[in-house]
Order: sequence, then structure tokens, then C-alpha cells
Amino acid sequence: WLDGAALDGKHVLDYGCGSGILAIAAGKLGASQLTAIDNDPQALLATRENAARNSIDPAMLTVALPPLADQFRCDVIVANILAEPLRQLAPAFARWL
Repeated sequence: WLDGAALDGKHVLDYGCGSGILAIAAGKLGASQLTAIDNDPQALLATRENAARNSIDPAMLTVALPPLADQFRCDVIVANILAEPLRQLAPAFARWL
């Protein structure tokens, strides 16, 4: 899906980033700002390390624990997580988009 999306200059949120693969791919596909969120501190470390290995500019990547502020805004949300958490997060996702 990411490969076919128009990401140039977009702010992409990778929620439940795990290794950061979706955020990294979005950056490689033209996104200008990346936010990677996970509740596991080890996932945040892995995301930072993988981003560095893939030449993602650290200035374009924010890596953090949830929650995000209600005022947070992005253009695209990707989330490779279970359906029930997605349903629970849907109102927040709608606010952030």
C-alpha cells in the first residue's frame, strides 16, 4: 500500500511501530516527517537503530511512547497492529488526520 501512496512531503504516523519498518519505508518513499509510536521502549530503540541503518535523517523522525496530544496532526496513519486496538484508537486517529 505504501508504495502506491502519494507520500511526498507528507507527515506519516507509524502507530505501533515495532521495528519502524513502515515509518522507514514512508521516509524512503518521500514523506518529509515521520512519527513512530510504540508502548514498548525496546521497539523505540529498534526503530531509531533501523532508521539510522537506512539513512533516515534523524531530524525528520520523532520516536515516542503514547499517548500523543489531541493537537497532534498528520497526513497518513499506518498501523500494523491488531484489529481491536485499531477500533479503540479510531477516534484518536480521526482527530489526528
